[in-house]
Amino acid sequence: MYIKNSKFHYIFLAAFFVSLFAACERELDVPPLESLDPSLVPNTTIAELKQMYDGSEDFVTIEEDLIIGAVVAANDRSGNFYRQIIISDDSGGIELKINDNDLYEQYPLGQQLYIKVQDLILGSYGGIVQLGGTVYDSGGLRLGGIETNKLPDHIFRISGGEIPEPTILSLGGNLDDHIYTMVQLENVQFTEANLGTPFANPNQTTNRTITDCDGNTIIVRTSSFADFASYDVPEGNGTIKAVLTKFVNDYQLVINEYEDLDMNGTRCEIEGGPEGDGSFESPFNVAAAIGNNTGSGMWVQGYIVGVRETDVDPFEDNFNAPFRTNSNIMLADSPDETNTSVLLMVQLPIGDVRDAINLVDNPENLGELVKLRGNLTAYFGVPGLRDTYQFWMEGMPDPDPDPDPVQTVFEENFDSDLGTFTAFNITGPQEWNHVTFDGGSAYMNGFDGGAIANEDWLVSPAIDLSGETNVSLNIREAINYLSSYDDLKVMVANDYDESDPTASGTWVELTGYNRPPGDNWTYVESGNIDISQFDGQTIHVALKYISTSSQASGWQVSRISVVADE
Repeated sequence: MYIKNSKFHYIFLAAFFVSLFAACERELDVPPLESLDPSLVPNTTIAELKQMYDGSEDFVTIEEDLIIGAVVAANDRSGNFYRQIIISDDSGGIELKINDNDLYEQYPLGQQLYIKVQDLILGSYGGIVQLGGTVYDSGGLRLGGIETNKLPDHIFRISGGEIPEPTILSLGGNLDDHIYTMVQLENVQFTEANLGTPFANPNQTTNRTITDCDGNTIIVRTSSFADFASYDVPEGNGTIKAVLTKFVNDYQLVINEYEDLDMNGTRCEIEGGPEGDGSFESPFNVAAAIGNNTGSGMWVQGYIVGVRETDVDPFEDNFNAPFRTNSNIMLADSPDETNTSVLLMVQLPIGDVRDAINLVDNPENLGELVKLRGNLTAYFGVPGLRDTYQFWMEGMPDPDPDPDPVQTVFEENFDSDLGTFTAFNITGPQEWNHVTFDGGSAYMNGFDGGAIANEDWLVSPAIDLSGETNVSLNIREAINYLSSYDDLKVMVANDYDESDPTASGTWVELTGYNRPPGDNWTYVESGNIDISQFDGQTIHVALKYISTSSQASGWQVSRISVVADE
């Protein structure tokens, strides 16, 4: 590894700013600067440190004798951050991962730190660089924290420092230069659809949305472990101070403490705001669909402005031809909009809607106005329109007002565990388990220091299709280290008795549908897989995993749904 010598040389004079934060953080005994090793002098910045990670490798171990000087901008006192602190200097901020709890006791807000980063590790999550000390496998390799016994070798508390002042930003401006720093937004309010709801739902990290008076929006993401998770979001307009983060293309705010909100003012009327009632004659505009992202069979009107490309990790938004992904589009209230905070993500299931609307086969649709009908719900973790089943464009006759809509007969999202599915360990020490990625996933991997022979099944409960026609199955999955798709089978049986699946059931393997490439942890939608041969019957769906002593794939499944004509 190589990094140029910094032109900046930081000398921090000992000072006492404890009074700035003593009311909310515990005072610490820290050594006077003159008692430290004289070689412990910052010689690089956070910005230069982050430049060492270019994404060409999963992780970069820092080999140089580099030291950064930073202050603590956010910690875990409220419970909204977990095993991490946010540190910043004049060049920017970064997440520092530490394998310990109650970090606020050691690292209060404003605490000055010198950090020796040699032998620490740089990685990324959602495309944003992080600093940690270990790597772990939990449904994919992830950056872990510095182990507690290693902290004295790397982190040194220094007398002096002060709580960093937030940077005042506007949602219409450039946000990328402020990732992992404390920012302040003024004259903002939670969207009407969020009023009366808590910051976080029980046992679930939850996204809420705030908007400025011009209609620009941003996610406020809150852990269910935050001490203010059960509080209803403020109803007024005002100021929010939070750490700005980003996941792939979506900007997010993470509140450090509830007291960082001052939102008791009069709400503003948003020009170009929500319009429509969700009917074909008065469809929701995109602002309304984002602000009230709930409801089935709703019509939304907007301009097709781009695609979220899912053939790369992390995903990337593409607003110009050529396009590569045909399973989604992005809608906006303006044909030239590229601000992701005001875009609606639209799922295009396999069928007539995808065939007519997708930009891979129909690049001339870019910038065109379209009406789409489906279910308003989160897609890619942001406001979306899913299970889209009708469309209309200029020049077309009015659509059937009462078509045979697709209804969801069964759905499992693996939000917090394996849900309604039952795991069967046939051979091998590994078993199906739960991971948190993509909002929750079932995960199986036969690798543990080496490939190990396994056979493991994950089987759904009975799914009653009585009276259902044109039944389809959809699976959202990620596959890495692929050995063979034959080792990762999705199957259906109509005669399974819920005992050992290798001894009961005539299992029919599903083939010919869209699957992940198998060389990364990117989630891919299968689209609707035709299982109409089981119309009217009672079925079970099974995931069958095989690994050998020489090959072991990693398989994550975040959603399985069965839909049918009503």
